[in-house]
Amino acid sequence: MGFLSKYYDQTREGKGVSKDDLRDKGLFNFFDVYTTNFWKLTLLGLMWLLFSIPVVTMPAATCAFVYVIRNMVRKKGVFLWSDFVETFTKYFWKSLPLGIADLVVYALSFIAMRWYGIMGGLIIYEGVFAQPSFFYLMGFGVVFAFAAIYTMMRMYTYMQLVSFDFGYVKIFKNAFYLACLGFLRNLFVVLVRLLIVVVLYFIATIGSSVGIGIVIVITPLIVVGFRGYLINYNSFAVVYKHIVGPYEEEQARIAEESDGDKPSDEPIFKDSRRDADK
Repeated sequence: MGFLSKYYDQTREGKGVSKDDLRDKGLFNFFDVYTTNFWKLTLLGLMWLLFSIPVVTMPAATCAFVYVIRNMVRKKGVFLWSDFVETFTKYFWKSLPLGIADLVVYALSFIAMRWYGIMGGLIIYEGVFAQPSFFYLMGFGVVFAFAAIYTMMRMYTYMQLVSFDFGYVKIFKNAFYLACLGFLRNLFVVLVRLLIVVVLYFIATIGSSVGIGIVIVITPLIVVGFRGYLINYNSFAVVYKHIVGPYEEEQARIAEESDGDKPSDEPIFKDSRRDADK
């Protein structure tokens, strides 16, 4: 299975899912799942915003957000409110370390990039440009690259937390591997996210208050849900390809070599108690 095999949890809960339903089926499937769940994604985005108003609850709200979208991608039944609240409650404390890591990494990256940018002549400080310096410009580039890689890693941290019984060290190690293995896909997602920001900025600058009003309306109703769906559709596909899929193939090979029996149809991911009872 490769170096990720040791991170796959073999003690899972919940009802199994057809392997064909878990594989990435391309752009058609992406839009099929999105349009099917459009209104649920709209409500989900509003719920995420509502539950994230106290900033300390944002990690737990993100876990609930990711869990519901993951089940949409798996084409499982989604009970929007109860699934969200149950996952939010379950992962309130477990998600805090991930939230703290996000805060520390992005805060330190911002401070470092600002300092290197000022010293390297990229940023005007008090109306004065510093003399360009290769050393400081290189430092700016290194910190920027680190922040970019962490942004890609973050696509997988919350997905792993709600899907597998991993410790935090394994979550971040796995996230780094997956960020590298799915680099082109992750880069595409990051670019689309940046494009969305540019489009929203462009709309906001057209017609002054009218443009701003449009942005205020479409951001919570459409953008939040679509952005979350885009990120987690991609991360689910990469997780399945590099963790779950190889594990299934290895289990099938072991069963075939041992006694010729077919591998048991075990559940793939952790699920809520509701799923486990089905």
